Amino acid sequence: MYTEDDRQELIQLFKGRGRQGHGQMINLDDFDSNYFRKLQNNFPVSNIAVLHYTTPNAIVNDKMYKMIHRDPRPVALNIPIQNCGIGADTIFYTVDSVAERLESIGNGQYKATSYSEQPTGAVELDRFCLTMDSAMLLRTDHPHAKVQTTDAHRMFLSVTPIIGFENFIQLLDPH
Repeated sequence: MYTEDDRQELIQLFKGRGRQGHGQMINLDDFDSNYFRKLQNNFPVSNIAVLHYTTPNAIVNDKMYKMIHRDPRPVALNIPIQNCGIGADTIFYTVDSVAERLESIGNGQYKATSYSEQPTGAVELDRFCLTMDSAMLLRTDHPHAKVQTTDAHRMFLSVTPIIGFENFIQLLDPH
C-alpha cells in the first residue's frame, strides 16, 4: 500500500514545510496527493494529520530531555517519510510514574497533555522504533515521548484513524 513512489511524493510535498519540534497539524485535503487519496479511500482516517520533523533530544543538566505527553486523539497511524529507524524510539510510560502538568503543549488546534517524571523517574512500559519499511498504529492516549539520539532529521506523518484501535487492527487482519 505504501510504495517508494508514495514516499518520494511525500518528501516533495513536505520539503521545507516541516517545523522542528512539535508536530505541525495539516489537512490532507489541502494537498493534491495521490497517496493521500489512496490512503483515505482504503482506510477510515480523518483528513487531519500531524507532520513531525524531529531532531535529537536536548541534554539538560546531563539528562536527556523528554517531552512526555498524551495526544488529544486516542489512536495514530505513523507513516515514515524520511530517516526513520534506529536511534529514534517512541517510549510509553506507566501512568503512575509520570505526573500531569497544568499546561498543555501544542497550538490552538492540537493540544497535547504534558507530563513530568515523578521524582523516582518515569518507568518505561514499552517502546517501538518507526522504521522506513512499515507504518505503526499506536495508542496515543497513553503517556509517551520520543527519544532520538541520531543526528538525522526524521520526518513522519501521523494520521488519525476515525475508528478505535481494535477495530483498525481487525480491518488490517480480519482473522
